[in-house]
Amino acid sequence: MAQRKRGGDERHGALEGKLRVNGIMKKPIATLWLGRLKFSLVAFLLVLAAAARAEEPRFSEEQIDQLLARVEATQERLQLTEAQKAEVAPILEKSREKRLSILEGYGFGGGSKPELSFREKRALAKEMKAVRGDTEKQLATVLSAEQLAEYKKIQDENRDRLRERMKSRSR
Repeated sequence: MAQRKRGGDERHGALEGKLRVNGIMKKPIATLWLGRLKFSLVAFLLVLAAAARAEEPRFSEEQIDQLLARVEATQERLQLTEAQKAEVAPILEKSREKRLSILEGYGFGGGSKPELSFREKRALAKEMKAVRGDTEKQLATVLSAEQLAEYKKIQDENRDRLRERMKSRSR
């Protein structure tokens, strides 16, 4: 009678995709392999989805257009010659890309405003200052002293506007 019960368990286990070996229910190797394959497939799809999302721009077209408009306004305010425009544009574009990359690294973009610790805020400010310094060095080779002074004034104005916007958001 005990054997019959065991036989019934084996049949029942076989229907569930399990086998009894030495009194222990075990899954067949094919079932284990399929389970691992399913897990691997799901993991691959999650990684693929994350990679696709990472490629999505974090800034809207409107925000990018605003930045480009500021670049054009800066060029006009500095009264750049055509030759200077050709040299300054790539410098400012590269600077913009670096700053956006830094901001994205801290979680900014797409309308998000992350909560940064004091250390993170200081690190962000330090990185942004380094980019500004590098940009000013590059611009100094192209601009006159008066134009460079005006550029620095424009940057100070932009920083002041940004600080005011950030203060108004935190209230």
